[in-house]
Amino acid sequence: MVSKLIKDSDIRWDIFRALLPFFGSIVTPSFLRRTREYVSGVERVHPLIEGIYKPKWSRYALSIASMQVNPYSDKLEYLADGRWRISYSAKSGGTHIAQNKALVNCMTDKEPVIVLLQISNNKKNGVKYRLLGLGIIHYFDPIKDQFDIHHVDSEILGRLGNGVQEELLAEYSIREAAFEEFHPFVKEEKSIYKISKVKREQTFKKIILEQYDHTCSVTGIKFKYHNIVEAQAAHIISKSKNGSDDPRNGLALSSTAHWAFDKGIFTISDQYEIIVNPKAKSASLSKFPILEKEGQQIDLPGDQKFYPHQESLKWHREEVFSKFGD
Repeated sequence: MVSKLIKDSDIRWDIFRALLPFFGSIVTPSFLRRTREYVSGVERVHPLIEGIYKPKWSRYALSIASMQVNPYSDKLEYLADGRWRISYSAKSGGTHIAQNKALVNCMTDKEPVIVLLQISNNKKNGVKYRLLGLGIIHYFDPIKDQFDIHHVDSEILGRLGNGVQEELLAEYSIREAAFEEFHPFVKEEKSIYKISKVKREQTFKKIILEQYDHTCSVTGIKFKYHNIVEAQAAHIISKSKNGSDDPRNGLALSSTAHWAFDKGIFTISDQYEIIVNPKAKSASLSKFPILEKEGQQIDLPGDQKFYPHQESLKWHREEVFSKFGD
């Protein structure tokens, strides 16, 4: 029995590690049902037949899905420490039902469960889910018939990190930041992992360029040939000012637009419209199309969670844009 439990748990943790690059991302039903076509070694994340998924080979639930329309009263909230919490309704029938029992086993043995959140269910946008990440079940309320599930803490993530490349841990950490309370400046004590500066910068660049489809958000310029990309990942609050690597403190900009943004030649409003500095209009220039973009809205990421944060944009307007030419 012991060896069976160890094998069961090992398989689950291998699945969690394989899914690291996708936690926090928006995925399709196809990704969840036929995960093996996207991620080597993972048969499926969830079949989407009912809310709780317990694989036949495991005594634990692998994942839960919270649907937009369902007869239950699931509730997701974000905690003060940046993590999330979900009150998840058990399947009707009591804790002796296989699916509920599988969640009780997770709670008893402190085994994480993958949490999915349906974010769209219409013809225009199609059915989409957010692969929210791993949760740990704190307790079961028999009166409300609900499981209280919290985003895993650093202790659990430490186990997840065992044997995982630093690049994947950096990507997970930075991508997850987009779901937490926004911190415009670096707060090292908040970091789950002590990731090298080089890895953080590489990962920030990767996530920003992916979110903007390797395209300058201001000019619309795109050039991508394998790993040769013209667009750059720009920090709104610069690294020299201790700006954080939170994706919401970033923009994809062409090399010229990046330079112009850092100099304060233009900035971006809270409505994501381009504002050209009046002083820049008197400059000697030729073929500088950025000045013609005034009033236009920048191109934004497909995932609203990664939109530039208003706090960073406000800082740029006050600390960079307003001081151009001083």
